[in-house]
Amino acid sequence: MHKASKQLRAMKVIKKETSTSEYLSSLLSEIEILKQLDHPNIVKIYEFYQDKYNFYLITEYIEGGELFDKIVKNKYLKEDKAMKIMKQLLSAVTYCHKKKIVHRDLKPENLLLVNKSND
Repeated sequence: MHKASKQLRAMKVIKKETSTSEYLSSLLSEIEILKQLDHPNIVKIYEFYQDKYNFYLITEYIEGGELFDKIVKNKYLKEDKAMKIMKQLLSAVTYCHKKKIVHRDLKPENLLLVNKSND
């Protein structure tokens, strides 16, 4: 919980000792890219900290889980829901491309749902 705004936030903790230098370089690059983005269908990064042992990535809290898990649970997506997801995805991709950013790993495991409802 962010004390000033009372908004829920997510914190990802990444241990330095178990991360390769290649992964850490990639992570830092990705964080710099995320800081530049402001789109309703792209997770917002609020803060990034590090100490001697860990990196701490503070993002908006997205409670719905992965699209992949929802597809597996429901066995399929109805066409109208798939259409809404694709519209949001393509809007985000277009936004990134206009900023000369390419995702390169779009898949249901990397798409998060805002909430757990069926909408």
